[in-house]
Amino acid sequence: MNEEILIVDDCEDARALLGLYLKKSGYRVCEAASAEEALRLMLKNQYALVLLDLSLSGISGLEALEIMRTGHGLIELPILVVSSSTESKTVIRALHLGANDYVCKPVDMHTLVARVNVQMSRRKIFIELLQTKQDLERTIADNSVDNTEGGIEGRVAIGVAHRAIKRDVSELERFVEGCKSADECPSGEGEIAQALELCRRVRGDCELLRLYEVSTAADRLETAIIWMSKCLSSRPELVDDAHYALRAQLTELWNSLIRSDNAVAGNSDELAHTDQLSGRGGAA
Repeated sequence: MNEEILIVDDCEDARALLGLYLKKSGYRVCEAASAEEALRLMLKNQYALVLLDLSLSGISGLEALEIMRTGHGLIELPILVVSSSTESKTVIRALHLGANDYVCKPVDMHTLVARVNVQMSRRKIFIELLQTKQDLERTIADNSVDNTEGGIEGRVAIGVAHRAIKRDVSELERFVEGCKSADECPSGEGEIAQALELCRRVRGDCELLRLYEVSTAADRLETAIIWMSKCLSSRPELVDDAHYALRAQLTELWNSLIRSDNAVAGNSDELAHTDQLSGRGGAA
């Protein structure tokens, strides 16, 4: 399988036991002893599934669940809550916040692995369907390039969209630079909502241009902004960690955007070549 699962539990023995059974089932595992560590890991890495304990110090399991779910669909990133609480209100709250399943401690490991397998199977089907959809969209886009009578206009539109993405990322950089401390950070709901909207706009524009690496980086920056918002409102002692995560994700977003320049140039060159073949590239 070679798919990695993130185990979030403040009990080392519990993490070790869960990891042992998951490894025997063919999965790779990564461990986090706190929600803060898990969120930092998720900003740097992509996981196939998360096992999340609710009884965590610092950021609670439910708070972490809410942050993790932002930007990640239920099938794209399954999150299984593993908790000693059997209260119906806790179960309902976890499911409402986006948990795919709720497993009570003490855990029957064979049952847990079976539930993990079900979620992973659904995720695999989802990814295959998504890949098929993206391949179809690329084929349609390529045919559109080959057949369009407006190749020059298309090339200009690509360049304009790419510049718009860079402007939005520059605005995000100004927001991040203002978050160096709890006192300086623009913590108003309006500023944070604007930053989140910029992330979503960058994601949408990148998907239209098929810049999927940049879109993923914008998604992770959005998660980091939400984490910063949570820290500012209730965990000021974690603001420095949150700002570090913001800076790291902004840097990755810029790097992926710079790397995308070649892809955008390739699209424009392809359109220019089409123009020349069809006689629209100007008089010889």
